[in-house]
Amino acid sequence: MPDTLHRKNLVIIGCGASAVILLAALAKLYAAAKTPLLTIKIVDDNPAAPRGLAYAVTHPSLILNVPAQRMGVCTDDPTHFYQWLQQSGQWRQLHPDFSTLTIQPDDFVPRMIYGEYLHQVLRESVTRLEEFGNSVEFIAERVVTVKAASDNSVCITTNHHRSLVADSLVIATGNYPAFQNPVTSHSIFVSPYCASANECDWQQQRDLVLIGSGLSTVDAVQMALSQGFNGRFHIFSGHGLLPLAHQETHHQQVLPVFNSTAQSARNLLRDVRAYIHSNQQQGIAWQDSINQLRALNNQIWSNLPEKERVRIRKFFPWWNVARHRIPSEIYQRLKSLEAQGRLRIHKAKIKRVDAVANGFQLTLENDKALIIHAHNKKIKVVADKVMICAGYAPGFQFTQLLCAGLLNDEKTLRAELGKPGHNFSISAHHEIYGVGPALGGVLFETTAIPEIRQQAHTIAAAIYDTQLLANPNNAQATITLITPVL
Repeated sequence: MPDTLHRKNLVIIGCGASAVILLAALAKLYAAAKTPLLTIKIVDDNPAAPRGLAYAVTHPSLILNVPAQRMGVCTDDPTHFYQWLQQSGQWRQLHPDFSTLTIQPDDFVPRMIYGEYLHQVLRESVTRLEEFGNSVEFIAERVVTVKAASDNSVCITTNHHRSLVADSLVIATGNYPAFQNPVTSHSIFVSPYCASANECDWQQQRDLVLIGSGLSTVDAVQMALSQGFNGRFHIFSGHGLLPLAHQETHHQQVLPVFNSTAQSARNLLRDVRAYIHSNQQQGIAWQDSINQLRALNNQIWSNLPEKERVRIRKFFPWWNVARHRIPSEIYQRLKSLEAQGRLRIHKAKIKRVDAVANGFQLTLENDKALIIHAHNKKIKVVADKVMICAGYAPGFQFTQLLCAGLLNDEKTLRAELGKPGHNFSISAHHEIYGVGPALGGVLFETTAIPEIRQQAHTIAAAIYDTQLLANPNNAQATITLITPVL
């Protein structure tokens, strides 16, 4: 077997959208790279893989917040998803509503269709990699530790006590909920995507409390309304901001380049406002300016001093509602509900949610408790259910816990990771990469498909470019996988 000593052991932790996009990049680049052959092991115990939580939903009312033509997995062809919609008819079988559905490039497609697309991309990528001579294995377990091995490789241990040795390791663990291990009951839903929320008889509910005011909350409202909910929504949020609407006007026009040498949060904010205002005077919608800034914000973020990055985090809520936008018709629906008194925003940050005898209890950030009972008229907010839509925690803190002692300093990575030429390596002594939400808190922007597909392409190229010295570990792993047991 002449290829034995040229194989490279690659372990990918996670099998959601980030991992699927990475596999697509590996399959596409291998035709040009040719070497080394890869022994790929993908470790994930999530039954929703490869769709991930948000794309594994089964209700057609939950839709993407980005137009179809911009959701492809390929860096050189963002329209790949839209082309797949036109060429494949299998997604029409997912739900009766899809049988006659016509989709235009700027339409916002149901999430469950995008989940099917990711599943198809995964199958095609694995097939192509294996045709080239690579091997791919899926392991339905959970990684519990990552430690240094005897050489430059790392040893990964799973909850089933399996040990894997990796020359290259990619952390693609996806989003972690802001509320860790929330208490659940018949009155508490952990997310709008959980089965119990989708199976609830919403026509019988009168009031719903939503923790958070971002995209998950928008999904929760959409889901409940589509199932006949006629009651009121009570949204609890520390900043009280709802996502703004898409309203791009210059899809094809080249926008002016944003230039700023600001080294402080205050001056950077001034330059951003001036850029948006100048473009608006030229008839360019602010949404288009935000899109333009997205391509630069990781680099801008990396160039700022650490103390200024700390200051600019205070503006995250305002950036997020402008950046993570929603279709204009859904935005108008939310405003209509608010005008009718059916959607009420309470500006209060919730620290925890607990079940009580007749409902649930919300604990505010200042430790004051607001008890909510389903039928207690003395309580200011009366509600039947609560749904946690609090967004996600910065993923890099979990990446650090998983790879304790192996990663570069977080402040150093913030100053380096967004700069051109970086391959998203996060360890100086081991070939460890982070992709997507696993880098949250280090990169300014790392959760959206455009950023993830660029990261995946860069990481795939780095994996192929890195020279691998022949060693017994590689030979043994390859022989074990391709030699039949007699």
